[in-house]
Amino acid sequence: MKTICVLTYERTGSGWLSAAFDTPETISIHEVFSDDPLLWMMKCKQIFNKIYHIDDKILDFLTSIYHYNNFFIDTISYNKIKNNILNKSIYNEQTLDIFTDICKKHNKNLVFKIFPQHIKYLSDNFLDSIDYLILNYRQDLIASFYSLEKARVSETWFSDQNSRANDNHKILWHEDRYKTYVNNLLYNISILKTKYDIFNKPKFIVSYEELHQDAKNISYKDKTHYLKNKMKQSGMNLLLNHNEYFFKQNNTIVFDNMSDFTNSINLSNIQKTLCIN
Repeated sequence: MKTICVLTYERTGSGWLSAAFDTPETISIHEVFSDDPLLWMMKCKQIFNKIYHIDDKILDFLTSIYHYNNFFIDTISYNKIKNNILNKSIYNEQTLDIFTDICKKHNKNLVFKIFPQHIKYLSDNFLDSIDYLILNYRQDLIASFYSLEKARVSETWFSDQNSRANDNHKILWHEDRYKTYVNNLLYNISILKTKYDIFNKPKFIVSYEELHQDAKNISYKDKTHYLKNKMKQSGMNLLLNHNEYFFKQNNTIVFDNMSDFTNSINLSNIQKTLCIN
């Protein structure tokens, strides 16, 4: 049994990366301390199915009732529900221990994501119990900022949520807001990189661009082949999911005030890219 931690943050392609490990021998629970606790029904469905072999008809019935989209009336209402749950202090380090122990007992690998804001739930030495570590990021800062703004407005964070009603809020470019985002991100990246640097077991760094925009990685097979090579070079040995399990959202950058955006890009000295070595 292996535990694989993905150190990352929002809008980096970490959903694709986590799902790449979703095989019969591995359970991927994505964000173990998810800001959307309503997603936990779907996470537990994997455990119920792969470990406890609960009948699919029962699981389908439960998820038809407790599916996260059923709680979405509008953005404000949905956020009230999420915050009401989070305010009950549902997360602590034992949350991760529960799922680690279950997977270990049943000889299943466990993959999970940790965002910078999740580290407060963990002890300083939480990586001691991790076998493999991946640092995942996005080089294009403007693309990650736009993707985050778009998701916040629509409350649509991944393709399965596209049926949600959009509140039709405008996505506006604010240079000051972008600079604050970059400054905060650089600080958070430094936290993740420090954790990564002290980890002395198999590990590697991968960017969204490497996996999804490299000219060589044009198919799912190419992407998983690339990832497999990264793992092999790092001393990791795990099966990967070669199915088309993820559909990319349209992230064409279109702010409602495109002229302001263009002026900022052309005239201001703003950081546009990120590179982690």
